[in-house]
Parts: sequence; C-alpha cells; structure tokens
Amino acid sequence: MKKIFVKFITAFIPFKKLRKRTRERLFKFQLFPSGTVVSRTACLGNFTLENIDLSKYKVINHQKNRVDYCLLRYENSAVACHRSDVEKYIPNSYLQELVLQQKLDIFSHRRVRAVIMDSYSEMVDQLFISKLNDSRFCACYRDVLHENDFEDVYECKNLLKVEELEHYYRLFFKKLVEKYGNIPIIFLDFPTKYDERPKFKQREAVIVSTIKKLMGEFNNLRLIVPAFVENHETDPAVYHFSRSTYYFLAKQIIHILNGDFGFHWKLLRKHVPEMRFADNKPLYADDYHAVKTEQKKYPALAVVMQGGICYNNDFTLETIKLYRKTFKNCTLILSTWAHENEGLLKQIENLGCIVLRNTRPEVKCFDNTNYQIKSTQAGLKKAKELGASYVIKTRTDQRMYETQIPTFLFNLLKLFPKDPAATNQKQRLVSLSLNTFKYRLYDISDMFLFGTLEDVMNFWSMDYERRLVLPKFANWVEFAKLEPCEIGATVKYLRKMGEKLDFTLKNSWEMYKKYFCVIDTTAVGLVWPKYTDEIFRWRNFFGNNEGLEELTFKEWVNIYEDLDNMIPNETFVANHNFE
Repeated sequence: MKKIFVKFITAFIPFKKLRKRTRERLFKFQLFPSGTVVSRTACLGNFTLENIDLSKYKVINHQKNRVDYCLLRYENSAVACHRSDVEKYIPNSYLQELVLQQKLDIFSHRRVRAVIMDSYSEMVDQLFISKLNDSRFCACYRDVLHENDFEDVYECKNLLKVEELEHYYRLFFKKLVEKYGNIPIIFLDFPTKYDERPKFKQREAVIVSTIKKLMGEFNNLRLIVPAFVENHETDPAVYHFSRSTYYFLAKQIIHILNGDFGFHWKLLRKHVPEMRFADNKPLYADDYHAVKTEQKKYPALAVVMQGGICYNNDFTLETIKLYRKTFKNCTLILSTWAHENEGLLKQIENLGCIVLRNTRPEVKCFDNTNYQIKSTQAGLKKAKELGASYVIKTRTDQRMYETQIPTFLFNLLKLFPKDPAATNQKQRLVSLSLNTFKYRLYDISDMFLFGTLEDVMNFWSMDYERRLVLPKFANWVEFAKLEPCEIGATVKYLRKMGEKLDFTLKNSWEMYKKYFCVIDTTAVGLVWPKYTDEIFRWRNFFGNNEGLEELTFKEWVNIYEDLDNMIPNETFVANHNFE
C-alpha cells in the first residue's frame, strides 16, 4: 500500500534522479505506522533499540521520567517545567531536551503496542522541585549546575527511596495496563557491573527483586537481566557498554516479544560487530569447509567446554556447530552457568551437546579461579558418567579450527609415552604453549588440557581458592610458591603424583619432561578473540617480556630430549620480577 502511494504521488516529478531521491526519503518516513512503541530508556535501552527494526512503528521516549514523576504528571500537567526554567542551570542542549520530554504524559499515547523501559531513572535520577511554582524535573545530580541561585530556586528531593520502589512500580504498571491494555512491558535491568559504589549495586538488587515480585501480579511484565555485559570499546563510563552488549540485549527482547506475544520483530544485522581473526579463519560454522580425512575409530573422547557463554557473533554457539563437524564421534559437553540465556542453551542442546547449568561458586577469591574450577569439575564428572576414556578440556571463549585433532592428540601419546617413573599417571597430559611459560615455575596452562579422563580429573581435583588478595612477591620463585591460578593447579597435581618440589627452574623443567607434552597453539588452530591478534605476543626476539617467554613445542622437545645438556638460568628466575 505504501509503495503504491509513494509511486503515485511522485510520478509527476519530471527529473528521474530527483524522483528517485524523493521516493527514497518518503519510504523512510513512516506514513502509516503500525502503532506506537513507548520507551522509557536511557543509553542502555536507546542503543539496544538501535539494533531492532522499528521502522513500522512510531517510537516515543520518556528518558528521564521517573515512575513517581510519571504518575504525578498524569494527575497534574502543571508540574512539568519549561525549558526557560532550567536552561541556565542545565547548559547542555541535549540534557535540556530530556527535560522537555518530561512535559509529555507517558500514559497519553495512541495505539501503543509495547512499552520498553530500563531501570536507569530509578537508579540515578534525582527529583528537583521549584520553590517558585512547584514545577519539577528529574536529572542526574551532576547534570545540573549547582551554583548561582540554583539552591535558592530548586529543592533537591534526591533519589526515589528504596522502600518506595515497589509501591511506585506497582502503581506505574497498573496505570499502563489501565491505559493500554495487556500489552507487553519489557523491563531492562541496568547492570552495575563496572560501578564499584555499593549504594547503586544495592539499588540494582532491590529493583531486580521488586520487578521479579511484580511479575507475579502482571502477566504482561518481563524482566531482562543482561546475560552478557562488556565494557565499552573506548568510553570508560561505567554505564556505557560495548556494541555486543546492546546487540545481544536486543536479541533477548526480540526472543521474548516474538515468542511470548506473537510479534515479528527483527534484528538490524548491520549493527552486529564482526570479530576479525588475524589469519582469516571463518567466523561461522557454515563457512567452514576444510577437507577432512575420516578415521575408522579412536577411544571414547569427550570435549568439555567450560565457562560463560561468549555471545558476540554467537561465538560459543558457532563453536559447537563447528565441533559437530571436526569432532564428529566425540561427546560435546558445555559446562556453563544457570544465569545464561535459556533460549540459547536450548539451541545448543538441540545440536546434540550436553549442557550443564551450574550455580555460581559461593567461595570468592581474588580472580575467577573458582568459576573455572567449578565448571571444569562439573564437566569432567559428566564426561565420566557418559563413559568417556579421554577428554579435551577447553574454554567457551576459545575455538579450535584444525582438522583431525583427536587423531593428532592420540598419536602424540604414542610418540611420547609416559615416563616409566610416573607411576601414578596413566599417560602424558598434553597442554598448549599459550600461557605456558618457560621461566615461570610449574606453569602449565589451564586453558587446554588433553589426556585420559582420570589424569585430567586429577589435575583439576584442587579445592577452591580462598584468598581475597594475592600477597605481594619479589620474583618468580616467590610467585610460584604462592601457587596462584594455573601454577596452583600444576603444583597440586604434581604433589598428588608423589613429587617433592624444590621450586627451581631445573625441577620445573624436569616435571615438564616427566608428566607433560606441550604443543604449539597453532597445532590445533586455536583462536581466542580476546587476544587472537596478539597470539605471538610473548615472542622474545627484542628482549621484551623476557620473563614471559612461552614454552613452545620446540622448547619442550629440547627439554624432553636434552635436559641434561641444558643449563637452567636459576639466577634469572630468582631475581626477575615481571612487574
């Protein structure tokens, strides 16, 4: 209908180029909107909605309209202030426009199809009331110039009290239903992940619990707590997030509206930030067409992927799709977290992958070690239940591209049989050069590990880390004796094997020779989007990061075959401090 109308009214424009340009502009203009989408969103919701095709709708935002203000504005239009009242106190023209938005009544729109709001206004916006005419506006405290006569003219009523949040949210949702019917109300939690201030973390927690409670009263209300949050690529502001965060939040909105309410909303894929790999590997499994030689058989092997979901470009999902091609006869296990997006976890299960939804570890420490311990141990336990004899432990944010990886790994065990003196070990453990450092004592990388299920389970049998702060250290020897992270895992495993460690470089290399095989990261074609462009960043040709030289396959073979002819530089290790 719109296409016919536009062609008709432009048919009499004599110049072809002008006629074409006019038609393009008219097509962009919403002549006959399918309805109205009311938003009450700040930057989180605004940037999220940019990823959704809303071209058929009229979108009206009320960014700073705090819920208590909305209810008062509906009852009394005189409370809305004028631009002239505040422009001397809010010099920023953009912020002045946000004050003008507050003149609009959020309950007065026609043909409203959905309401989308985030929690920012109740989180941080303060209410200012004029002492002259009782008009009022909402704004962040720092958005206002608190000088000249501002304090004489306006009274600051601060944030909406925490104990009043439930009361005003209930009245607000009730009024929305009264005016617009049982339309979907999507409520986005504004994450405080990068805000260290306890007050705002508390407010977020109360808001989330309040909305969850009210969902029991309003069957059209849906809460979205972002499953993926990443800080902005260049902006350090704690409430500005990456394009990937907004994109995957948009996916969650569409999933709810299309699935629960019968909408047909679509993503604008032009906003998807594409990953780029230094050596031009395919991002999506459908584009992977490497020639593979099929093997007749090999022992029962499980691939355990542990960690949180990497949502950017569906990285974890696409990894599992690719592994369905490259690990055809293997059991795939994803050991992740219960708070991840359930729709995506169902998609992964439909690919034939076992999904474990773990609760977060209750024990806190100075880093993410306990998350890794819990998800890895759960994945290995499931592999044992399913009858696996061997296992590859890897991460959800890493991907292996090479073909015939199982065959290669099993052949390594044949080429490098276990040391006869390693009586408590079934076979060697195979690790990667990535983050296995030559001069850091007992430092086998915990990112990737292959071996018999029993050996890998022994390596990961440590207890939780309980230190909240890692003590200071002066050199590599002191660092190793603190047993942090992967060093702690390696040390505990070696002690379990019956070894007495003396924390020397020679002893560390002896352990590498006796129990492990370290191969190059490129042997399995591993990419790590977090650092893929710097995959060789520890090479030491210029003397940079000399204490962090990776143990490559070449270096490991030299240790394996010729350790007695090598002179470990114990002085360097004892004196070097990588800080």
